[in-house]
Amino acid sequence: MGMVLPVVYVVVGIALIWFVVELVVTVRKTRATVDEMKQQLDPTLESVQRITKSLEPVADKVDPLVDRVSLTVDAANLEIMRLDQILEDVGEITDSASNAVGAVETVTNAPMEIMNNVTSKVRDKLKTKRASDESVALGEAKAKAQAAALAGAADAAADKAGKQEDAPASEAAAQAKELTDEGPAYFTYGQEGGKAE
Repeated sequence: MGMVLPVVYVVVGIALIWFVVELVVTVRKTRATVDEMKQQLDPTLESVQRITKSLEPVADKVDPLVDRVSLTVDAANLEIMRLDQILEDVGEITDSASNAVGAVETVTNAPMEIMNNVTSKVRDKLKTKRASDESVALGEAKAKAQAAALAGAADAAADKAGKQEDAPASEAAAQAKELTDEGPAYFTYGQEGGKAE
């Protein structure tokens, strides 16, 4: 065992030396890569700085533009509010005009309604009237009285003429009977809801 330990130390020492050499080589390659990248990025960074510097005046100009746009939007809002008020006024004017038209219509329709009422009353006064029950009863009584008088006159004429003229007297009696059967001996203009007598 005495010999194995120095061999292990030698192998570990060689491995460490090899590791350090590889580490140094990797660091050198990394440094070379970083240098190359820096050379490539320097012009790009300079371009970005120039672009940034050139955009500063544009940014300075954008601020007033944003302010102007904000003012324009505020002005548009004010105009919309004013237009809203105008539309409300137009609505009130329309309502007033509608009320005025209603009043004018009422005023113009009043004479027409009065005329319609007057003509309706005149028509009611001038239309045919139905005979009352009392006048119908009086007419029938008069017709019966006339029929009776005619029948009495026919009988008297038959008595005077004697028995020879029996036939004409019976005709007169038949006519008197027909008159009483026909109804009242007066004229009506017509009846509402019924037929003329």
